[in-house]
Amino acid sequence: MRQECFECGSTDDLQNHHIIPRSLGGTKTIPLCGKCHSIVHNSSGLLHTSSLQKLSIKRKKENCKKYNGKSMYGYKYVGDRIEEEPSEMLMIQTIYSLNKQGLSSRKIAKKLDELNYINRIGKPFDHQQVLRILKSPLISSVKPSLQF
Repeated sequence: MRQECFECGSTDDLQNHHIIPRSLGGTKTIPLCGKCHSIVHNSSGLLHTSSLQKLSIKRKKENCKKYNGKSMYGYKYVGDRIEEEPSEMLMIQTIYSLNKQGLSSRKIAKKLDELNYINRIGKPFDHQQVLRILKSPLISSVKPSLQF
């Protein structure tokens, strides 16, 4: 049996369209030609490809699943799961503790440098990395336990 576009009947440039987006748990597909598939994904905000990708990444982060090639600071990939990296979690607790003392991200980065603390690629922390750590939703559950 020859497949054709579910909407217009074309047999050119067929693509499998998920009826319920994969990012929402859908598994069933229907054939759509490139033109009809494009119309579906550009006609409503929910089905825009970028919106679906962002939703998928958000859900994977929330469920501690791998979503790109680089793990967030404080975590490491083990298969397709994300697990805490103990030495980095200790660093995160230090950053939170310094922040709780009222230090800015720049002063925290400077203090870490004074203590000879380095990031995972062997360089000193910069204030932007400190800010990312402080704003991270996965890391925000870490309770500071170190005091200086």
